[in-house]
Amino acid sequence: MKRIAVFALLLTLLAPCARAEGASFEGEGYAAPEDAALAYAEAFARGDVMGMVSTFAVETYVEHFDAKAYLLDRQGYSTHYADPLLAIPLETGYGQALRVTDRVSGILDSFDQQYAAMSGMVDLENEYMNPNMGRVAFRPDQPEILEEFLEAAAGCVWPGEVTAGQVLGRDLSGSVQWGDSYDKYLATVCAYAGCDEAVTVAPLLRIGGVDYLQLMVCVRYGETWYNFALSGWLGSYLLVAVPEFRNYRNACGLLPAGPALALLEQNGIDQEVK
Repeated sequence: MKRIAVFALLLTLLAPCARAEGASFEGEGYAAPEDAALAYAEAFARGDVMGMVSTFAVETYVEHFDAKAYLLDRQGYSTHYADPLLAIPLETGYGQALRVTDRVSGILDSFDQQYAAMSGMVDLENEYMNPNMGRVAFRPDQPEILEEFLEAAAGCVWPGEVTAGQVLGRDLSGSVQWGDSYDKYLATVCAYAGCDEAVTVAPLLRIGGVDYLQLMVCVRYGETWYNFALSGWLGSYLLVAVPEFRNYRNACGLLPAGPALALLEQNGIDQEVK
């Protein structure tokens, strides 16, 4: 269903943001990764979903995508899981449009996951999970369960107003001994995204009076920077390194700022990340 919705957006939303050479989801890009991250944070604070999407590499990513590097990184291929882009090169026309909308769908999926995690919908899903089916399931002969679930779901709301703060820049990991894994991850991103450089940055967001870091990866094509993905390798590492972050494993790199900053500012972690 999401793919259909995104394709509809292609028809209805592209006209006002057309480039000279044609319509585009992505904006004109930014002079620095910090600028791209801040633009995302400010659009987030406004509740501007398509503004958030426009800060990401979309068409540029599709144009430079390296299918061979992607398949080697994933070590396989499935039409049901091509994260987040069709891996088979489809260069023009209808196929190209599918790749663009697939990229946007992947970005929107990360927004959805984050909303579900932050609103408590993931916790509700776990509470009602049928372990035998691997999902929440409802039976026609148990209408009270469905009503109970819908009532509880109505209370799953975003935790409050969002305001954008400063951005921790590309030197974010400078005080941490990441080892080779961090560099290998960024090199892999560059390989299949076809970009010239990839870095991790993090805008500060205040949500409902609580400060969060939004870990994200930015990429450079030539002199132009875009956002690439939420979270990334650094977000995954912090989920493991900080026990209380386990409740944020589905929040796409949106983590409470206090303990995250404490770890990032700590000099000399005892052993390298493997």
